Amino acid sequence: MLRRFLACFLLSLLFLNPALSEASCPVLLASGSVSVYARAQDGSLWGWGDNSYGQLAVTGKKTFCRPVPIAPNLDGGSVREIQAGKFHVLFLMQDGSVFSCGQNSQGQLGYDTARKNVKEPREIPFLSGIVRIACGWMHSLALTEDGHVFAWGQGSSGELGLGDRKGRIVPEQLPLENIVDIACGKGFSLALDASGQLYGWGSNKEGQLMTVSRLKPVTSPTLLPLEASVVRMACGNATVYAQTSDGTLWAWGLNDYWQLGSKAGARSQDPVPVPLPEGTVISALSSFNLHVSVLTSQGGVIQWGANGHGQKGTGDRPWHTLDMTSVPESGILDLSVSQYTTCLLREDGMVLSSGGNWYGQAGTQTKISHYVTRFTSTGLNLFTGELSDPGEP
Repeated sequence: MLRRFLACFLLSLLFLNPALSEASCPVLLASGSVSVYARAQDGSLWGWGDNSYGQLAVTGKKTFCRPVPIAPNLDGGSVREIQAGKFHVLFLMQDGSVFSCGQNSQGQLGYDTARKNVKEPREIPFLSGIVRIACGWMHSLALTEDGHVFAWGQGSSGELGLGDRKGRIVPEQLPLENIVDIACGKGFSLALDASGQLYGWGSNKEGQLMTVSRLKPVTSPTLLPLEASVVRMACGNATVYAQTSDGTLWAWGLNDYWQLGSKAGARSQDPVPVPLPEGTVISALSSFNLHVSVLTSQGGVIQWGANGHGQKGTGDRPWHTLDMTSVPESGILDLSVSQYTTCLLREDGMVLSSGGNWYGQAGTQTKISHYVTRFTSTGLNLFTGELSDPGEP
């Protein structure tokens, strides 16, 4: 099921921009808390934003306001996926191996280095045949080609799903089978199986694990009682988004910034339908903290939830918003959401950003600024692998 939806998404990208079909490798766009990562068609790897823990895989400064080449020890053309947490990053390679760098205070890098920060990506031992990776704020997951899940890093909320609240320095396998996708929030995790059933574990303080008790963490994978089959999911800080097979987008968990798409209550353990405009077809879904972005089949971007840093790109920054107007209306191929910033891949290959920029994570300015309230070019073109002066799109 998941493979079919991924195939449809890739075909839609090819239809929107034939240049993608001529690429030596597909472009990638990923975000951590206040760091952003990209891979261009020529295989070059780029990053910008916070580098305090070495999470950008480049030495030198602690912050980069503009995109810079990163991870010189990795073959960028062999990178299959990039995922990042609060201050660490994982690189999945085509051969199924996984590399990591950045903060390691909770063992989230997956190897024993006395929990010291690591500035150059290193391979995680004992992981092989990996096809998917995911990062929580301070823990990590990996999915194998035969449908098993490994977890490591912080475990104080039960987010590793290993039956206790202890952390792990090296990956350990969970008691799950036939899994096709994984996702992480802050202190909790999700897994989707081949039949469309969703499992969750970890913190449930805000109802993000639905009807399970909110009084204590859930330390082992638990089936979430959704009535319909899930085909796509994403996690915010303590909010879950799941698209079901009928096209409906459901949300549950924390709602302090209206990230459920509703003003009703500070949280909900029961799934509520997000009131997307009639006829909306979702191509991609991304969240990290308190806002969420949807890419439509028309290349438009719909965002709601927190907007106090201008992450919606509309030129203003109300504390929160429920406006489901598409901005931009079309012309976008992919998107990625970080803690306070939204990045877009435009159909000409340019990367645009809007939102908080106090670590340079918008990538659009020559120096630190607090807010970028309209989508602005970073100057990075992922089709050509070239960096030019930033400016208004």
